[in-house]
Amino acid sequence: MRELVTHEFERFKQHLSYYDENSLGNLSPFFEAKFFELKSSATPLAIIAHAYPQAKVEQAQTSTISPDELTNAIRVFFTHVEDKDQDIERMPDDFLKLMESCINYKDSKICRYDPDSRSQDELYDFIAWGFTYVIETPHDGRCLLIHGGYMD
Repeated sequence: MRELVTHEFERFKQHLSYYDENSLGNLSPFFEAKFFELKSSATPLAIIAHAYPQAKVEQAQTSTISPDELTNAIRVFFTHVEDKDQDIERMPDDFLKLMESCINYKDSKICRYDPDSRSQDELYDFIAWGFTYVIETPHDGRCLLIHGGYMD
């Protein structure tokens, strides 16, 4: 497994940094994204353990979700944003469009990772509405790992 850097991924990360650098209402959203090329088959838990060595993957729950469920989850996530300077309605569409420029999530295997809140998992670092998704396109061996949430 090796990290990939593409122009599209850099644009996606730059877009994500806007949210990290700007408080949007009472809570501040944050995002992390990692992009990999998988040399061989890897489970979502192995991908997470590689990217986040302090993750307690053995205590977490995972579930496979559909692209529609991912789209809906991203839309719900952005309903909590309050920003008078931005068109909030466009935020989830912009996020999804830039994410899709990196990986065809509509034709991917998608895994939702739910860390155990009692395990001190490094991915349980949010106050509310946090998420971690592993999006893998088996036909080209690419994988996008996105993590986000809200902090106060």
